[in-house]
Amino acid sequence: MLLRISILAEKARARMSSRYRRAVAPERGMLIAGRAMAEEYRRHWLIKDAREPNRFVRAGSGTRRTHFWRQIAQSLRLVSTKGNSVDLRVGDRRFRQKLFGGPILPKVAKMLTIPVHPFAYARTAAEVELLQGADLMIRRTRGNRLVLGLWRAKRWVSFFLLRYSVFQRPWPGTLPRETKPRKAFMKAFWEWLEGARKTQRT
Repeated sequence: MLLRISILAEKARARMSSRYRRAVAPERGMLIAGRAMAEEYRRHWLIKDAREPNRFVRAGSGTRRTHFWRQIAQSLRLVSTKGNSVDLRVGDRRFRQKLFGGPILPKVAKMLTIPVHPFAYARTAAEVELLQGADLMIRRTRGNRLVLGLWRAKRWVSFFLLRYSVFQRPWPGTLPRETKPRKAFMKAFWEWLEGARKTQRT
């Protein structure tokens, strides 16, 4: 997914500087500033990854997490700093769903499997069956919901809720406040400009 951030005002302020007009290859500074902007987005998502941990299951002495936001950060690439914008691309296809929300539909099976038991988090139904050593069964609950689980010691254990679709709302804080990436852009650009080689006046 392409993120296009307008830097028209920032560029205009830079161009008003005599230092900018005398700089050799000012597009180099724009590239460096674009990278700083991309890094600000990555930092935002890495902080979210730490503050919003995915539910995990214990595997032996360790833990399992999907680290969704870290994967989003790792998929970000700087595409262009041409014109009056910085173009960043998030390669992870799940990002659009988080940003805008919308329906989630099953891609392979007929129904979605939504974890409702700690053992099921970060695992597929096939993995749960393998680790439990038994086939999961479908059962209708008193609330008329379909669940996937099995009997253990004469007690029913539900691992997944079955749904034909779910609607996901836009996730809060998916993008950082717009001022932060812009400040990162200008800070990096002016730092580059301070040390940039200047053209000789004739």
